[in-house]
Formats: sequence, structure tokens, C-alpha cells
Amino acid sequence: VEVWKILHNEWIKAFMVLLGAVPIGIYMSVCVCWTSWHQDRAAEWPVYEHLRHWHWPSIMVKAIWVGLLYIVFFVVFGKLILVALSMTSELLANLPVFTVSAIAFLIGFATFMFPSSPAAPIYALMGVVIIQSADH
Repeated sequence: VEVWKILHNEWIKAFMVLLGAVPIGIYMSVCVCWTSWHQDRAAEWPVYEHLRHWHWPSIMVKAIWVGLLYIVFFVVFGKLILVALSMTSELLANLPVFTVSAIAFLIGFATFMFPSSPAAPIYALMGVVIIQSADH
């Protein structure tokens, strides 16, 4: 019962449209062609009948918002993480090796818990910062 309530939410439908836009489009076009050729057998496509009753304008607007949130989350936050990592490099350069290693572990762990974090800059930062602190 709860699953059906969730699946009937337009935000979930918008997310499903974004995930499966190409397969849904192909399925809908095949259904439209099939039902136009075989009027008497239109009930053989239950998914098409279900999708046909969705409120598509509202779902597409919500799909655009979900797509924009995705872009903000992965692009903008990814760039902000790069800036924060470069600032960290300057802050940790003069500390002892053990302290830098512990802080590097915590920063790496926290950053990798964030899904949109870029991995290569984190590895490069940790390598550069730990080596710089060992040289001092």
C-alpha cells in the first residue's frame, strides 16, 4: 500500500522519467503504432494505458527540477570541494607529519562520504600535503 503511494507521487514519476527516458520513449512509440494498427487489441499494452493517464506537463516540470538539482549537486558541489581541498593544502603544509596524516585521513573519509566528490584531486592533495609536511 505504501509502495503504491510512493509510486504515484509525481516527483518519483519525474525521477523515473529521467532514468528511463529513452526506453519509455521507445515503448510509448511502439505502443502508439501498435494501437493505431490494431484498434481491437489496444488492451494488450497495460503499461501504456497506465502511462497515458499520467499528468505529463506537471511530471516534466518536476523532471526538469530534478535534473537541475542533479547538476547543482554534482557539478557545483564538486567544484566547491576542489576549492576547499586547495585551501586545505595551504593550511596543512607546515604541520607535523602525524597531524597532517590524521587530518588527511579525516578529510578524505568525510569527502568520500559525499557522493559528488572527485577522487583524483583528493589523492593528489593528500600526496602533496603529506610529502610537504615530511620535508619540513
